[in-house]
Amino acid sequence: MNPWRIAFIALAILVALYFWPRETVIQGETMGTSYTIKYWSRRPYIKGGLDRDAAAELDRLTRIFSTYHANTEIQQLNQGGGTYTLSPDMTTVLATALAIAKKTQGAYDITVEPLYALWGFKDHAVQIPDPVAIQRTQARVGYQRLQLVGNQLTKPADMQLDLSSLAKGYAVDQLAELVADTVPNFMIEIGGEVVARGHSLRKKAWVVGIEDPDQPGKVKQPVALHNEALATSGTYRNTVQINGQHYAHILDPRTGYPVQLGVASVSVKAPTCLLADAWATALLLLKPDAAIVPDTLQIYY
Repeated sequence: MNPWRIAFIALAILVALYFWPRETVIQGETMGTSYTIKYWSRRPYIKGGLDRDAAAELDRLTRIFSTYHANTEIQQLNQGGGTYTLSPDMTTVLATALAIAKKTQGAYDITVEPLYALWGFKDHAVQIPDPVAIQRTQARVGYQRLQLVGNQLTKPADMQLDLSSLAKGYAVDQLAELVADTVPNFMIEIGGEVVARGHSLRKKAWVVGIEDPDQPGKVKQPVALHNEALATSGTYRNTVQINGQHYAHILDPRTGYPVQLGVASVSVKAPTCLLADAWATALLLLKPDAAIVPDTLQIYY
């Protein structure tokens, strides 16, 4: 065979292999946890740009929602009272949180931060507070004391906001919008909160496993995601034992004490990860029939 023909065939094979569809994984750290972007594409050269863009977007969101970084938007809100002009991201998250608080009659409440501090969950020095201290701290809690009109938030000076129950979910959604501009088929996860678009390399739905709370590390139930999100909230991982009694890190703002429903975990499939994340926490605190749960949610206990 002609050497030039052999060289041409070899080059054609190399090019075909280079552009053959392949699954790619991007990983990093954000919001005190890890994130993973898994996608498949015929364009291997896009990974570097996606990696940089994803990291930049997560850094941007961290500067809004993190309580562990200096001068973030949430920290500025928690430093005092009055009326604040919110960023579009903060407006969306707060509007969602307040809507769910109303639908759950206050079982879900982003103003519960002072109770977490009182119990010592913030600095990992948990102790059972005096009942009088709990009652006094509860006076600082209550979503009804917040007023959100458009992008204007009015809050009392003694009120602290905690968005940890839905900020990661919102970050997953925002990251998904960014990635979707480049590839149509991907799955994104931040700290266990997941969104999937398109299909896997095998032309099937992306599948996520719900962990078994009785056997951590093992899958209790696989869930297929079709352009949907899945989030899980549980009491079985982050607990402390005091005087023989286990206390979960999820606090009920209506009582001032850790949740006592006996539900180890709740997973929620929803159109967005923002909704899935928030409702997974809310449904640890009350049964679905005690709240106005949207029909678009699918719940796994």
